[in-house]
Amino acid sequence: MRIDAGLIIGVALEFIIMLYFANSTLQPKKNYYISSAMCFVGYLIIFAFSLLNRLFVNVGVFIVINFLIFNLGYRINFKTSIFQTIMLLVFMFLGEIIVAFTMKMGLDKKSFLEVTPQQSMIITVAGKLIYFLSVFFMKRVDRKKVISSEKSSLLLAVVPIMTFVCLIMVYPLNIDKRIFSSVCIIAITLNVVTFSINEFMLAKNRRIRILEDENYKNCIELEEYKTLNEKYEHSRIMNHDFREHLNG
Repeated sequence: MRIDAGLIIGVALEFIIMLYFANSTLQPKKNYYISSAMCFVGYLIIFAFSLLNRLFVNVGVFIVINFLIFNLGYRINFKTSIFQTIMLLVFMFLGEIIVAFTMKMGLDKKSFLEVTPQQSMIITVAGKLIYFLSVFFMKRVDRKKVISSEKSSLLLAVVPIMTFVCLIMVYPLNIDKRIFSSVCIIAITLNVVTFSINEFMLAKNRRIRILEDENYKNCIELEEYKTLNEKYEHSRIMNHDFREHLNG
């Protein structure tokens, strides 16, 4: 069992990316808070199983948890949940393979245990950056299901990139582990804060959109009521005139 800052930040970034993708493209079954809570609990389970350092176990847990999050937390059908889960898994492996190939490392347990904390951090940030960009691209392409595609979401792409650049600059320096850990903590904090701000903006825009839709429906209903009222008045006048004509 091995636990380091890279593993913790990696799962945290996976959670942030998953929540960003789901909450900005899918409708929750009840509300976004419950769906987000389900996602948080799910990724705590993923983190717990990640401590076992078993590739197939990690992949299996990742598939099951993300499928359950999609299927139970959001208004999508069974097939769509499977598709979204598979796409996330593919993007995850894409990031890991590209980073491992670039750094000339293997994906086996021995290679994972031999990496230093600094290498682990670089692998984590680089892999999750590729993972995020892939998910972001999928979100932009799938326009039919996109509910919220505000340009402010592009801010999420800036902070991971700047984090990656900063870590590359710090890594070659032979600095104390405590300083390096502090840099890592600041980096993940910036990512979390950016994500939180973005989620607040998305939630606010969603509420505005809901109110605008309700206002539009109310205007339509008001116009229909006016039309019916005019028809009723016209019919009443005609009936009154017709009765007067018969009485005369």
